[in-house]
Amino acid sequence: MKIMRSLYSFVVLVLCTTSVLTGPSRYVHRQGSMEAERDASIRLFLDGSDFSGSVLVVRDGVIVFCKSYRMANYELDIPNTSKTKFRIGSITKQFTAMAIMQLQEKGLLRVTDRVSKYIPDYPHGDIITIHQLLTHTSGIPTINAFSEYRAKDQQLPTFEQVIKLFKNKPLDFKPGKKYRYSNSGYVLLSYIIEKASGETYETVLQKQIFAPLRMHNSGYDQAQCIIKNRASGYCKGVGDVLMNAPYADMSFSAGAGGIYSTVEDLYAWDQALYSNKLLSKKSQAILFKPHVANPDFPHGGGWHPSGYGYGWFIGKLCNRTVWAHRGLITGFSAAFLRYPDDNVCIIVLSNFFSGSPWKIAMRLSTLVFGGVPALSK
Repeated sequence: MKIMRSLYSFVVLVLCTTSVLTGPSRYVHRQGSMEAERDASIRLFLDGSDFSGSVLVVRDGVIVFCKSYRMANYELDIPNTSKTKFRIGSITKQFTAMAIMQLQEKGLLRVTDRVSKYIPDYPHGDIITIHQLLTHTSGIPTINAFSEYRAKDQQLPTFEQVIKLFKNKPLDFKPGKKYRYSNSGYVLLSYIIEKASGETYETVLQKQIFAPLRMHNSGYDQAQCIIKNRASGYCKGVGDVLMNAPYADMSFSAGAGGIYSTVEDLYAWDQALYSNKLLSKKSQAILFKPHVANPDFPHGGGWHPSGYGYGWFIGKLCNRTVWAHRGLITGFSAAFLRYPDDNVCIIVLSNFFSGSPWKIAMRLSTLVFGGVPALSK
């Protein structure tokens, strides 16, 4: 009860302003409430916070905190809830990596396969492996860096058309020699999944991951489709004025950042990773093995990334092993932290493009493990 009361008090302290606070998820087990005077003073202290979204904390398989803040759509005054669907950006990569490992267990591909096996005319495809795509060691420059990407990201391309944007670009380095984060590699993995399985990337995720875990509120985001409870994305303009985020078609993000989900669905995903429901323990060990040492990822706040697995950063926070990833994509941001040795998971999803979810998740980690969280934004 002490932990739950502390979590409730701290998250309100960090996140609440004049936000709309929705009711708890049906999974939440929470007791007690804050005194009105203290709650009001906290809201006044943090008035102007840019966080908008949902937060969920799991310990020992039980949700100890789940709450949503502000609006999923500010024009229609629709509040965020635990069922609001957010774009999760690069957290998508862990699902893409899982699908690859599942296909390997089925004998449909090997992580040692060359890209040329699936895309015969891909330059350097005979020296780039699936493993290198998974670990950002392929040398393929990231698609986000190209002006062509910015000019075309409002279209509805096929994977082949997206790949053409970086296909003939020179490599940043010889494959396998360095680490450099590349969304292009995970776009290629999406296409390889389709070639190896004979099904669309979206279908593979639905059949192999979302359906078995009953993640009914997760999927491959497509702007032209009607998706109930999908949040609108926002950013700040001149003078910090709230604005609708620019349109961006998720086909360009594909397996690098094209998925939407909810905090409740990601809770199911977290719990499944403690079992062999999706993947054998042997294959999971490969998934979470630090294949690359000291990846280029922001440090600070006690976070020390020491390796990169398949779609996961691996490091230390609060002196504990953590498997983590954050997501930043037009109008949205997210953080997903798992402490496998402690059975703790912290999920923060936002429909506002900022770094707040990562900072919030780190502060919550400090609180969960008994530290004193910093109050600065």
